[in-house]
Amino acid sequence: MKNKRIKKSTLFIALLAMGGLVLGNVFADNAKKVKTEEVVVAVEQEELVDYKKKWKKLQEENSNFTIYFPGKAVKSEIEMPIPGENKSLSITKHSFEKEGITYSISQATLPQEWLKYGPKLVLKGALKLIAKHSGDADIAGKTDNNFKNFNSLDYKHVSGDKQAVGTLILCGSEVYTVEVETAHHMDESEYSAQLKSFLDSFHPEVIVAKTEATG
Repeated sequence: MKNKRIKKSTLFIALLAMGGLVLGNVFADNAKKVKTEEVVVAVEQEELVDYKKKWKKLQEENSNFTIYFPGKAVKSEIEMPIPGENKSLSITKHSFEKEGITYSISQATLPQEWLKYGPKLVLKGALKLIAKHSGDADIAGKTDNNFKNFNSLDYKHVSGDKQAVGTLILCGSEVYTVEVETAHHMDESEYSAQLKSFLDSFHPEVIVAKTEATG
């Protein structure tokens, strides 16, 4: 029984990688707790970018999502080792910087057995590690949400002279981070419309695993 508990705990610690991160303990150390507030981005409809006309569509061959960037995004691949296991998790990231705002989307495919912990636990664990691996950033806000019928978590974190605002989205076994990063001093009014337009342009699909018929 003890060995089973240790094995389950190891899997829990290794639950998620996103944007070069691997899921660890979901709950923060009490000594490092920070007060967080809901993340609310209020944008007037007329302020939104007409992304279909002004931005570039990203849709790679055999991909299961589309999104628009203000310019040609740069793609990077990351192999993230999974603690306690002799394998890694593959992460794909696309990013583009314009006028002091870096737009990015990261994607990772999770093994089915990891998803039994539930979407909220997966997303909150991912947020904690995003903050940890972004220079031990402080989580300034987080809000459970729903993005186009998918479980999501809106967030904001601050590290040094940088701040990042975005949304974590769980679509089947795929986890996405859609985010903008700016200088810490940049006011929300300077990037809120771009963030809202960037999120609105993101359209994910659920990949259904195919099973072979046995006769």
